[in-house]
Amino acid sequence: MRVVPVLLLSACLTNSGADSIENNPGDLEPPTTTGETITTWSAEREFTLRIEDTLPPKLDLAMSKDEVADLLGPVAEDVLLMELDSEPLLTDALTTIKSACGMLWQQDNSDPRHNCDLTPLGQTFTGIDGTWRSSQEYAMVRILTMTPANSDVVGTSVEGLKNVADFMGIGGGFAQILSDSLHIGRTEEFLSTDQVVKSLQYNLLSTHPQMNGTDFIPVTLADALSDMATMSTTFGPDGAHPGIMDPNTPVHGEILTDDFEMRISTTSNLRVLDGLDLSVGKDYITIVDDQTGPTFDDPAEFDFFDPAKFSMTGIDPNPTVDMRIGMFEHPSWVPACTGQACIPNDPWNPVGVGTVWTIDPWDLEYIIAGAGYDQWNNLFHSQSYYMLFFIWVADVDIGQNGDPGGWSDFTVLLDIGNPPPDQYAWELVNEVAQRNLHNNGYYSFPEGGANVAFTLEDVDVGITAAEIEDAVRPVLQDQAGDLAEWLLGNYHENSGPVDLFYRRASNGTPMLHYIATEDHEEGTPYGWANPGFFGDAGLTQKISSKSILGIDDEVHEKWKPPQGESVIFMGDDTGAVYRLRVFVPETGDRDEITVLLSDGSAPE
Repeated sequence: MRVVPVLLLSACLTNSGADSIENNPGDLEPPTTTGETITTWSAEREFTLRIEDTLPPKLDLAMSKDEVADLLGPVAEDVLLMELDSEPLLTDALTTIKSACGMLWQQDNSDPRHNCDLTPLGQTFTGIDGTWRSSQEYAMVRILTMTPANSDVVGTSVEGLKNVADFMGIGGGFAQILSDSLHIGRTEEFLSTDQVVKSLQYNLLSTHPQMNGTDFIPVTLADALSDMATMSTTFGPDGAHPGIMDPNTPVHGEILTDDFEMRISTTSNLRVLDGLDLSVGKDYITIVDDQTGPTFDDPAEFDFFDPAKFSMTGIDPNPTVDMRIGMFEHPSWVPACTGQACIPNDPWNPVGVGTVWTIDPWDLEYIIAGAGYDQWNNLFHSQSYYMLFFIWVADVDIGQNGDPGGWSDFTVLLDIGNPPPDQYAWELVNEVAQRNLHNNGYYSFPEGGANVAFTLEDVDVGITAAEIEDAVRPVLQDQAGDLAEWLLGNYHENSGPVDLFYRRASNGTPMLHYIATEDHEEGTPYGWANPGFFGDAGLTQKISSKSILGIDDEVHEKWKPPQGESVIFMGDDTGAVYRLRVFVPETGDRDEITVLLSDGSAPE
């Protein structure tokens, strides 16, 4: 399908193709000038310049998926189709991951009793010993399914408190103390899916250079045409960022089916105008005549909001994608920031050395802490624990005594069990998460060796076919000007090297226009040293102007030829001077004028 030539042909219909005729040298006697450098003029050549007001016909395009790829393939990466809300996609992904090894982790038991052989996703987990138990994927499942009942705190700053509480039965045991303190159920995961999604959006997605600081995933035409495979590269490793998706496992999602069709109805704003190359003769220039707005420089007009002018069919009604997403841990243990000096510690004011807010935001530990921060930064709690005979043994105060929300103070009788130092709740949970990541009950990973990746299939992208079409409309409309240029190609290449052209000004008046910088491709040098139309051969008495009352164009030197004969002078890009005798009909319209052109020469 060849669309660009059709559009250019539509533009060319605005010109009648007038021929040039060279005069017999004896027909007219060229006048001489007085007091000018130029004293003689060459024989005149006659040219007709016409204005054609017939508008080009509308262009209706009906393109299949392959035809869209053929037409816009070279620029498909630059055509933004939509910005996909990552929240439903991530929510669906995390929900799938949490259930990958069964649901017995939701029971009140210190053993989560995971079995990844129960699900198709879990069966893909393979570790160093050939089973899911040593897989990095299962390590992540363990983190997402941590609860007060099943968490392992060995090696963390709260290990001593757990030992004392469980041994002495304080407060129903350590699991109950955690449950009470964090205001969650004993079998409720520490980090809710909603909070983990938000942390992933803010710390992993929006920090990727291709996300432009947002958590909405840009989907380009190239992505849709490749069945989303190009997203693996786009959102893979980029600079210091480890990437969101694994480029070695292409994303796949057939958003555009084999029956896809895109229909576009448009009109060209290109007009081919009669002009003169003074040293050669008649030639033509292609210009943009955009009178529609809101912008007035578009080579073609699109209205993507009008269903009659733009539509897409053959979109999967409920599209899904297969993807492999990764999360990467910090190479060393990230300790909690403890003690009074850490009270100001937050993501915007990191305190300590090697603590969580000092590492990269896309590190797994930062993402976990970010989810906890969002969940507990307004946590306030105070509870005392007693043994038999009402003997006080411990206090847990969170956000008390003027401390900010989430700041946890543990006090134990006689400091039995080496109670944890003061710290924020999310940093406490972050230490527990690191412990459960590296020691999942079956296998121990070294620090830096528990990076995780998940291959997820049929993940709901959270948007329907109808919603996709609605989402595409405003995005394409914002790119209408660029799309017009891509469709039409470099229309400047179809212009001749004219020095002047004849067209209607914005108020409808036919006028001669001197060539301007804007008439050429951007970056092309402008070689005319003395632009404009003059009343003398010395080019000192300008009769044209860029600024004329009632005319929008303030770029071109313009001159309205009066009825009858006028003699004017102008120079070209070589510095040569020419005389033009311009004839405008005494009666009728001014859409056709005659120009008798001669070039001047200095005396020998």
